[in-house]
Amino acid sequence: MYQMSNSRSSRRTLNLPTSPGVYVLVLEVPQDVKLCTKSGKTFSICRGLYLYVGSAMRGLRARILRYLEKSTRKHWHIDYLLDYALLRMIVYSVVTQNYSVRPECALSREIARSCNVTPVPGFGCTDIRKFGVVSNLYRSNVGLKVVSDVMDVMRRLFNNVHILTIY
Repeated sequence: MYQMSNSRSSRRTLNLPTSPGVYVLVLEVPQDVKLCTKSGKTFSICRGLYLYVGSAMRGLRARILRYLEKSTRKHWHIDYLLDYALLRMIVYSVVTQNYSVRPECALSREIARSCNVTPVPGFGCTDIRKFGVVSNLYRSNVGLKVVSDVMDVMRRLFNNVHILTIY
């Protein structure tokens, strides 16, 4: 487990894996927000604790640092939400083998099935909807307890789990 302050120098010294993997951003949304993406899609996000599922098949380190450094470039749905949300934790797993199902899809479906969450339909899953994923953003119905449930899911699916806590 890592803990870090929000300073730029502490982000650069993190020993994060460069290997492919999947991750879950744990986000606190302090107030209700209506998001409008570049494509014109809108999402109503109620205040609460959220999980965003993603993959970094070209390397976890670069993707995690992108979130920590708050990139201003808006490419994915999550980039629009990060303007309003507080990033509290990043839970990630290194993917070391080939899976018959895309790891991100397996993780998202399993979180929807076995964690006490409510999906935000269509958020962050444009490219994987064809694999049966209805969302990559989930609102926790049990507060921070959901983090231990997510860690259990990731350990079960990928045999490893790591957590980065941001304060």
